[in-house]
Amino acid sequence: MTQAQQQLDLFKRRRQQDAIAADLLSGHAVDSVHAAQQHGVWRLSGVIYRLRRQGWPIIARRDHQNGLARYSLQKGWNP
Repeated sequence: MTQAQQQLDLFKRRRQQDAIAADLLSGHAVDSVHAAQQHGVWRLSGVIYRLRRQGWPIIARRDHQNGLARYSLQKGWNP
C-alpha cells in the first residue's frame, strides 16, 4: 500500500468516526442500517470499538425483532 493510499484510508476512517460520534452526541441511537445509509459506514462495530477505546461510554442494545445492535451514549455524557 502506498503512502497516499494509507493517508486516504486514515482519512476515511476518521471521517466515519466523526460522523458516528456526531450522531451519538446529538442523542440519536445508531445502527448498522443508519450508518450505511447516512454515512457509508459498512463496519459500524469497528467505529464503535475505536470510540470505546477512546473512553466513550457507548451502550449497545439488541433489537429482538431484527437482531440489529443499536448504539447510544449514556445520558448526560460529554467528551
